[in-house]
Amino acid sequence: MPTQTEILSLLVHSGKRMTPDHIGQYFCDWPSGPVPARYRPRVQILKQLGLLMRKKLVLPANRRGNMMAVAPLYEASDLGRALIQKGGRVTSGPNGKHTGPRAQRADCLRARFWNALRIKKKATVADIVEASRRESDGLAGVVVDNARHYLTALVRAGIATKMNLREPGYAPSSNGFIRFALVRDLGPLAPAAAANGVYDPNSRTLVPYSIEAAKISKRKARS
Repeated sequence: MPTQTEILSLLVHSGKRMTPDHIGQYFCDWPSGPVPARYRPRVQILKQLGLLMRKKLVLPANRRGNMMAVAPLYEASDLGRALIQKGGRVTSGPNGKHTGPRAQRADCLRARFWNALRIKKKATVADIVEASRRESDGLAGVVVDNARHYLTALVRAGIATKMNLREPGYAPSSNGFIRFALVRDLGPLAPAAAANGVYDPNSRTLVPYSIEAAKISKRKARS
């Protein structure tokens, strides 16, 4: 799960008010459907947000007077923005400060997708899944869809690109399999895809989705 610094950095660089679930989508494998109230990663994120609020680095952002039952929203405070903008980190009290971003769990599926792409440089969805999947990950079809969505997000952010030359298909009538090429190796920590961009935990920055970024990455792959 993300550190306090990573959560604060996300809030600062995105410039958005976020719910705990929205924050969770940027870090590893957050469910796409409804999430149980006691879902452990959500509880951990809420705990981190509580600690950030106690340090006055994060503020609740829900409008007052709204009687509707809505998900809580959080935003970085001026103090929190100043800390991140000067390159600071959130200290953890008597245990001392963090010396760097924590790596995502070694068994995180999307972290394994990212590692496979970094090693192979060019690969199909099937190649990435074959190098990453474990029996405990569940149905193969679900893992394939997860990999496809993740690679597509990397393409939209200009981190990877779809190659013109496809892998030959098995059937004579097949158009072949799309091959993906890594054009921006961000580092060992797996970037996390979400609604408006890809969060890079290595540099603690948000890489937004854009058509121009995807075009640039395609040109780099050709060169």
